[in-house]
Amino acid sequence: MYWFRIAAEAGYIGGQHSLAWRYILGEGVPQDYVQAVYWLRMVADAGDHGAQNNLGWRYLQGNGVAQDNVQAVYWFRMAAEGGDPGAQNNLAWRYLEGSGVAQDFTQAMHWFHMAAEGGDLGAQNNLGWRYLLGDGVVQDHVRAVYWFRMAAEGGYGRAQVSLGWRYLNGEGVPQDLEQSIYWFNRAAEQGYH
Repeated sequence: MYWFRIAAEAGYIGGQHSLAWRYILGEGVPQDYVQAVYWLRMVADAGDHGAQNNLGWRYLQGNGVAQDNVQAVYWFRMAAEGGDPGAQNNLAWRYLEGSGVAQDFTQAMHWFHMAAEGGDLGAQNNLGWRYLLGDGVVQDHVRAVYWFRMAAEGGYGRAQVSLGWRYLNGEGVPQDLEQSIYWFNRAAEQGYH
């Protein structure tokens, strides 16, 4: 903490970001979201997309700042436009729910696709659900399976369960009990059921 603080106070972005995380997690200091936001804002203002996404979460949850969905969207958008897949996924959810921004399924799908193509496993799983349910898109079980598989192969437990169900029920893929059991077992190993 001593060296993180020295680096942070000297204006070193890496030190500021590390110090913010120590306050968020309560590692080496008492957990203090107000201090975390103080340091995150410096890093976010300097253009760090990870800090911008994290600051968006602070506003979304009201940790260290007053809860403010509009500010959450602002920071998620800054990071999303900078290419942060996690922020792109977060921004997609805001559009899907109409939280801090007008509900817009087209924008939600745009950002889910950006995040998924950027490798965000949660976004890949989210796209699978959108296609499975026809939520904001034309229902397409084959595309749902494609995105569930992408996330499942990356180790995302929820997608492994979803993929197991698709094989069990023959939705978007031929029914295959062996594949179903395989994916359910992979998920179970991670505590999903």
